[in-house]
Amino acid sequence: MKWDSSRNLMVRFCEHGRWHPDTDDLAYKHRAHSAHVASLFEMHSCDGCCQEQDAPDPTMLTKFFWACTALKEWIKSYLRRSRIK
Repeated sequence: MKWDSSRNLMVRFCEHGRWHPDTDDLAYKHRAHSAHVASLFEMHSCDGCCQEQDAPDPTMLTKFFWACTALKEWIKSYLRRSRIK
């Protein structure tokens, strides 16, 4: 395990040498923020080795959609806050 400050994410390295988001850190982000925000942290380039056998396989397109939705909501929230000041 390693803290990646550029991504603000705890990562693990698999036997293939690829980094994967730490599942405990992602669970915390889901609880502390929202599924939309946590989906931004779930995106990574993966060869499929981190997928659990009994879990549904979310596609990269689905994760990208949620990441874009989260970004859109964050921008709207930021614009609302900046108008108040």
